[in-house]
Amino acid sequence: ILPLADAQKSRRTGSKATNLSRLVANHFAVPKGFILSADAYRSQLWASGAREIASAQVDAEGREAIREAILNHDIPEDVWKAVVDAYERLSLQTGMPEPKVAVRSSALDGGADGAGFVGAYESYLNVSGLDALYIAIKRVWASLWSGKAAAYRARTKTDIEPAMAVIIQQMLETTQ
Repeated sequence: ILPLADAQKSRRTGSKATNLSRLVANHFAVPKGFILSADAYRSQLWASGAREIASAQVDAEGREAIREAILNHDIPEDVWKAVVDAYERLSLQTGMPEPKVAVRSSALDGGADGAGFVGAYESYLNVSGLDALYIAIKRVWASLWSGKAAAYRARTKTDIEPAMAVIIQQMLETTQ
């Protein structure tokens, strides 16, 4: 888990998180948040038993097996404890007992969550409470293995193993 401001110092956070971190560093008004690095995602892959499948050339059946493993296996205890601690810190920073957050991808493949392929990964808005956050994180991780994401990787001939960080960022009320 990294504070949003520290994402630019890590190659484990993906381009979206890095860009948000740069905005924070340059004093732009960016909603508070934190990042689950790609290491958290990899821990989930190992714990779910999907790591071996993910490291091979994966067909549609393999992608679905990975998605199911991610969704049906508990987040490793150490990772979840760190998420809970970070969410509680966000609660203290915002003064809200269960702040609403956006849960978004920040892929490490260098483009699928940028302008090259918007919509390849799932995002969840207005997530409130630890139970909802738990589900949203797993769904964002699982979206790395969607058909859209696989098609993008095939089209761009991305040969690195897919990995993803997750951005958890406070939702702000708009004023009119």
